[in-house]
Order: sequence, then C-alpha cells, then structure tokens
Amino acid sequence: MMGYGDKKKVTKKQSKFTKNQVLEGIKEEFGYINETIPAYAREWKGLEKACYDLEKAVKILGKAVEKQDKKKGKLIPNIYKTLDATIQKFKKLISDEILSKLQ
Repeated sequence: MMGYGDKKKVTKKQSKFTKNQVLEGIKEEFGYINETIPAYAREWKGLEKACYDLEKAVKILGKAVEKQDKKKGKLIPNIYKTLDATIQKFKKLISDEILSKLQ
C-alpha cells in the first residue's frame, strides 16, 4: 500500500533503581531515619489544616480592615507573625518531644 510503511516495534526501557544519595548520607551520619507514618497522623493533619485556615482568615481580616484604615490593616498580619512563630515552636515541641516517642 502506498504511504504506509512497516510498523515499528516499540520496546520500553526499564529504568534502573538508584539510591537517593542525600538520604543515604543522612542515614550514615545519624545511623537511622524513622520513615514510618507519624503517630496520630489524622490529628496532626487536622492541626496543620487549622493553622492554615487561621492564617488564611487573618489575611482576609487584614485586607478587610485595610480598606477602612490602612495602618491598622497592616498591623493585623504583623501581629499574626508573632503568634505564628509561637505556634511553630509549639508544633515542633509536640512533634519532637511527644509524637516521636509514641512510634
């Protein structure tokens, strides 16, 4: 037939498994890495979502107040930054001191 050539046979190449060099370096340095699912994963995810929702609500509130009073509208996100730093310390403390020992 005109215009049609022989069909070419397609072969898929299998990729070779390679080790993650950074992960292997950390394993050698510390001796181990805990790669399991964290204890109370559902509750931790809920905490993360609540923190995200709080940040989003503060931004919306800041924008709404800024429409009426620009100076005070910019003050709201700045105050939240100090609160956020405390929240991050709290989450790190909970993760390191309590949840890591429950696994």
